[in-house]
Amino acid sequence: MKPVTIADALALPKLYEIPRDIADEVEFYGPYLKQAYLQAWVNFQYNSYYVANVCTSLVKHLILSSGVGKRSLEPVQWLGRHASWATIQIPTRLHTIIISLYLIFNFIVIWTPYKALYPSLYWQELGYPLQQYSRFFADRTGIMSFGSTPLVVILAGRNSPISFLTGASFSTLQIYHRWVARVTFAQALFHALAWTLDEYYSSSFTGTENVNALAAAFSEPYWNWGCVAVGGGALLVAASSRRLREVAYEIFLIGHIVGAILWWLYASFALWGFDRVARLCRLLWLNLPSFRSTPFNSTSSSKNLAAEGYLVGTGDFLRLRVTMARGFPASLGGPGQYVFISSPKHKIWESHPFTITWPTEMPAPSANTAASTPSVDDESKQPHLDAADSFDSADVASDRTFELVLKSYAGFTRKLAKLIGKAGATTTEDGLVQPVSRFRLLVEGPYGSSVNLHHGFESILLVAGGSGISATISHLADFAKRATSLSAKRIVVVWAVRSLDVLLPYLLRLQSLLPSGADPLVNLHVYYTGNSHLVSSILSNDDKASDVSDSSSRAAIHALFKPVKSTLATITSHEGRPAVGDHIEALQPYTSGKIAVNVCGPTSLCDSARLAVRDRLGGEGFDAETLVYGEESFTW
Repeated sequence: MKPVTIADALALPKLYEIPRDIADEVEFYGPYLKQAYLQAWVNFQYNSYYVANVCTSLVKHLILSSGVGKRSLEPVQWLGRHASWATIQIPTRLHTIIISLYLIFNFIVIWTPYKALYPSLYWQELGYPLQQYSRFFADRTGIMSFGSTPLVVILAGRNSPISFLTGASFSTLQIYHRWVARVTFAQALFHALAWTLDEYYSSSFTGTENVNALAAAFSEPYWNWGCVAVGGGALLVAASSRRLREVAYEIFLIGHIVGAILWWLYASFALWGFDRVARLCRLLWLNLPSFRSTPFNSTSSSKNLAAEGYLVGTGDFLRLRVTMARGFPASLGGPGQYVFISSPKHKIWESHPFTITWPTEMPAPSANTAASTPSVDDESKQPHLDAADSFDSADVASDRTFELVLKSYAGFTRKLAKLIGKAGATTTEDGLVQPVSRFRLLVEGPYGSSVNLHHGFESILLVAGGSGISATISHLADFAKRATSLSAKRIVVVWAVRSLDVLLPYLLRLQSLLPSGADPLVNLHVYYTGNSHLVSSILSNDDKASDVSDSSSRAAIHALFKPVKSTLATITSHEGRPAVGDHIEALQPYTSGKIAVNVCGPTSLCDSARLAVRDRLGGEGFDAETLVYGEESFTW
């Protein structure tokens, strides 16, 4: 029933009710004019609400819902939970529908009824009708595979024109790249099988033995090169296993290069070459002059440096400061963007993506943390100076300098950790002290879309898991940079960590995010999901005595965050996984406008945050306009 009275209008959600100025305006109207005016306003309100409701339903059921089940980023083990090698990523419902339409289109084109002719003077050696159908099927699948190959290549490029034209992220394009590639290889495989059957059975019409005729086909160059191409496609598919990419990236990379060479098409090679040339140009633009200058004010005798960094704690994390030869363009390098890093000393052809933690043109934390920095006036204390103090003492407020925080896994990051740790750590009464190392790194990027949350949102919820806090720190740095124009009145950071070591690289950065003279806006919630028995060593005796009511993990969190307590509005520690939905609902009383929810972290955390937003859309006070979800994940 459509609302036609004032009571109906007042029953609409709060965002669409009659405002006070409208009610005051019609108070002195005559009864008929007042009724007509209010009915017109109610009609406008109803239609606005109806449109918003449709948009909310589309966002909820198409964009934020998984195609099947609840997972979207977290891989599904389709052969059981013990088959870690057999996983598949199920895209969101909108992507699932588009991919399904693509599969249906290919099925229709390939299986559209064929018209066989008997006798056929053109295909005299083909029988009727099975062999003719097989030949027609081989031709269609071959043409479809041939035509789809350039699309596979263009979807895989970092500098894809599709990304520039549509704004689609690299992760989104990889979803379509994988599905189009699977269909393309399946078409090539069907083409090869159907052609082989044709060659085998057509021999009965030429008077030769079937096996001999099939063997004779291998003397033809086109036949052999076709077999090579199908073999290259099989190698590409085999090397694309998600689990293989995770545990042996080098095999994935080599398999793709070799398979692509075997699967050779001139049009595809041109598109691949365009992407490589674009990447090389961006690489040279940012790095080439740095090999002729020293970007750091350093007493080191080493020249031609492009980066410096140190290992945090026991070496599980690396803090890197990268100085480029030129700065990013004004519109690039913001929150949500990432760069590819490669090392001339470790397989220069390999590059790996990392989120920008500390953006350009931001001052060093030492400016705001002088009071908390240990004094080093006494020369006897110089050996005990922590690497973070010397690392942050330099002025990095440059348009060419940014920072990264890396988790030391296998492969590239492990090699980089070994390179930085060559100088060796020293053990003192204050613990393990890691020196700062200087070395070369090559930067390519930035890539991705910059996410601007500083304008248009009254409340902001930033959810991070582990080292995914890098994206959150980048957002907070952007807020500090734009403090005068920041529209948010309340900022909540939810940080889930499995190990307390992940807190250490970011503490100094949290200290430098509060502008001088400003009131703290950030409410920090730290969720510890690891083993509480492993953190007691972090606590001092005073902390253990003062926090006897807390668990050891919560007490350790409060002890670690003591230096940054004054820069945060509140600090709350929890044990267990975060309930993102509860934090969204907790923001509602403080907000009359828009709420932004942005998440970066493990795939399971991103999926849970997406579901929390989806489940609340359409509820009281939440629609697609007032509750906006953003996700910063690099899945490929």
